[in-house]
Amino acid sequence: MDELCEFLRSRNVPEENIQQLENDKIDPNVLLLMNDDQLTEYLPSYGDRLAVLGYCRLKGKNPVARKSKLFERLKAKVAKSIKFIYSNPRYCPCAH
Repeated sequence: MDELCEFLRSRNVPEENIQQLENDKIDPNVLLLMNDDQLTEYLPSYGDRLAVLGYCRLKGKNPVARKSKLFERLKAKVAKSIKFIYSNPRYCPCAH
């Protein structure tokens, strides 16, 4: 939340707006769930709303989550290969 607040301060968002976000426990994940009318309550400037959504989307691209997705895809490919090998007597090491 501190990084978001610093980002908002760098855009000269009034401190009372930033404080209201903190009081209402609005973090980057919550901001991404809000519609424009809801965001307007906290960020009256359209440019600030667009900027904060872009900032939150970039922060949401978590490298750990990406690695996890890549690992899951790799596991699926390995499982598929193993299934193919064991279902095909020509390639199965146990069929000999």
